[in-house]
Amino acid sequence: AAESPTISESEIITAMRVQKEEEHLESTKLLQEILLNNSKTVQEKNDAYEQIKNLNNNKSIEEKLEKDLIEKFNKNFFVQIKDNNIKIVLANTKESSSLANEIIVYVNSKLESNYYCTVKFE
Repeated sequence: AAESPTISESEIITAMRVQKEEEHLESTKLLQEILLNNSKTVQEKNDAYEQIKNLNNNKSIEEKLEKDLIEKFNKNFFVQIKDNNIKIVLANTKESSSLANEIIVYVNSKLESNYYCTVKFE
């Protein structure tokens, strides 16, 4: 197997990943409490279950997209999905509208659903 190029992670992206993971764990915990709460209705439990599925689905899309972007552009990325929005952050990269556009086109080609995609340079 070919080795991936080593890309040093910026502190900004590391901090964003930690915050995203904490938010994911907290949301999942709150939703699991609904599932285990006997005073909740079946509908409330179904909604909580669907939200957990969506969180986990988004997380796997984010991880795959980050990996794909790193491989394609050889830069460090942070990807976050909320609702139908994808936020992509590049670290240690000079702002470039043509690069941002290339990234958006690439991301849209990788996904089945329509997302509103923003690219931010840090």
